Formats: sequence, C-alpha cells, structure tokens
Amino acid sequence: MPTAVPAPLLLIDPDATARRATAACLREAGHAVDEHPHANALAAACRGAYALVVLDPAAPGGRGAQPGLDVWQRVRQLRDQQRHLPLLITQH
Repeated sequence: MPTAVPAPLLLIDPDATARRATAACLREAGHAVDEHPHANALAAACRGAYALVVLDPAAPGGRGAQPGLDVWQRVRQLRDQQRHLPLLITQH
C-alpha cells in the first residue's frame, strides 16, 4: 500500500538567510517546504493544503507595511477559512 505524502509546510519570512536556514532544517527533518518572503503568501494557505504555516510577522505586508496589507488581517482571514490549520508565529 502506498504511503500518503504529507502536506507541505508554508514558510513566510522576509529574511532570506533565516528563511533558507529554517527551510533546510525542516527539509532535513523530512518535511516538504514552500518558501515565501511576503505575507501575501498567506493567500496561498487559504487555497492550498498546508500542514502548518510558519510566519514571521515582519514579512512585507506585515505590521507597519503598506495600508491594506496588514498581516494580522490576513491571519484572521486565514483562520476564518482554514480553522484546522496550525499557525506558528516567529520573530527573530
């Protein structure tokens, strides 16, 4: 019987070095990872099947960014549409 392929993780971090290092660690642990530098990637989480979203709220589109791109509004929208989806907030 074929084994199920786990859903990927969505990693959103504007710091390319931190994003790549985190993604490498997650991949080494056996996870598939989709990497994005911008909080607007949260829209992908609403459409796609992710096992977890890892978000640095400093990502462009986050607090203090352009009007209308409030990351917390996007998080609330995500939670309304994907209540079962775990969300891990990071900050470094």
